[in-house]
Amino acid sequence: MQIVNPALWKKREMTNCKTGTQRAQADFNKGIYILQTLGQVVDKDFHPFFIKTAKEKYGITLTASPCVIFSEPKCYYQIMREKVLAKFGNDIEDKIRTEALPAFKQSEQFKKNIQPKIDTGFVFTGVPIKAKFPGDQTEMRNFIKTNIQEITNCSYWSANISFIVEKDGSLSDITFHKELKDDIRNEVARIVRLMPKWIPAHYYGEKVRFRQNITISSKKEMEMMDEIRAKKYNPTN
Repeated sequence: MQIVNPALWKKREMTNCKTGTQRAQADFNKGIYILQTLGQVVDKDFHPFFIKTAKEKYGITLTASPCVIFSEPKCYYQIMREKVLAKFGNDIEDKIRTEALPAFKQSEQFKKNIQPKIDTGFVFTGVPIKAKFPGDQTEMRNFIKTNIQEITNCSYWSANISFIVEKDGSLSDITFHKELKDDIRNEVARIVRLMPKWIPAHYYGEKVRFRQNITISSKKEMEMMDEIRAKKYNPTN
């Protein structure tokens, strides 16, 4: 078995990265603009419109990131990305998606497969822009903690539930994922009904019905979890 010299390996990787960096600079100077769609879920229906708009309007070639990437191409795409974003703006990918949307919504696949679901009230479970509480997770937790009421003879409990966030932000169809005492079920339902309207989910620029999963816990359960987290991240001697 051949033993790799760490120093030689590092030197070779640095050399390869330098080559990739120089190649990116040279291509960019020639007007070649490439962006890898890093960490993004590719929508097979919309993606061709995304690619076409990027190329026709900005001269940008979009390419998917490979599962394994070596130092030279890694450095190439990293430097190329930095330069493209510096030229067109950090929001260029979002801008291209927005500009590609009208053409996609006129396509047969959108009219046949997506628009009917939106129009008929289909409940989505996975969309790019999910429904959200009107505030961050901390604000939602504080809302629950402030409004939750004690349950007699049951101080510590937690309920995993889901509900539909309607297009107008109202909540409906509360579903419990496990059996619970009636008192707990009633209290959880009361808290959900007490919540302000949520910000609805959006799919290709249109509001859609969306099934949201959350956990609601008793005040003492939340306080106990807060203490556990505090000890974990701020241990005392």
